[in-house]
Amino acid sequence: MELSIYLFIAVIALVMGSFLNACIYRLPEKTSMWQRSACPVCNENIQWYDLVPVLSYFILAGKCRHCKNKISLQYPVIELAAVLISLFFFYTNGLDWLSVKWTFLLYIILVMIVIDFKHFIIPNVLVAAILILGGFQYIISPGLFMNGLLGAISAAGIPVLAMIINYQLKGEAGFGLGDVKLLAAIGFVTGYPAGFLILFLAAVAGSIVGIVGIISKRLNRKSKIPFGVFIGFAVYGFLVFDLLLVKNF
Repeated sequence: MELSIYLFIAVIALVMGSFLNACIYRLPEKTSMWQRSACPVCNENIQWYDLVPVLSYFILAGKCRHCKNKISLQYPVIELAAVLISLFFFYTNGLDWLSVKWTFLLYIILVMIVIDFKHFIIPNVLVAAILILGGFQYIISPGLFMNGLLGAISAAGIPVLAMIINYQLKGEAGFGLGDVKLLAAIGFVTGYPAGFLILFLAAVAGSIVGIVGIISKRLNRKSKIPFGVFIGFAVYGFLVFDLLLVKNF
């Protein structure tokens, strides 16, 4: 692709990154996505010229124009992450439907990772967005539907079984329902065996962090761990590995 196309993709990705930041802030608060942006400290409305992705952050030196309180570094980081995600898939996979699908999936996953890390919740609207993405996929390629269904079952089946067993033994689920719904949605989009492999990677990573946390006494056996974060990074790891290594052999 020509450089101009990559620049266009980068600009669109920056705008999308700004929208992702709005989702990260507003979904846990359950506020409207259509209201004007305002400083969370002084509540002054932010003018359009202070909403230019990345650039406005540095022009304002990372501070609110009105109250001079610091603006979270999260904003430019998420915007730049959206650019990297987009350019990676369109550069390695070309300008096609698969690039669009994986880019939007990782946009949604990025929002989920930050929200789950901060609030220990996975908003249902994000799970629904992943399922809608899967729906578009199977409208375009209906022959892949059964593989997507198998992916959902393989990704969510073991956690559901673990919830049932844990509830029978201890009277508690021991596994977040939001995590199960997220795994099912991701498995539906990625198919089999990708859904199962993502579950496996997330479980291994979560176990390692949990064990290290307990040994270092930063966690205990009752500590809450945002498992959605591990699921999200497992999706990133799997897709990057699959695209860069597996498809080159």
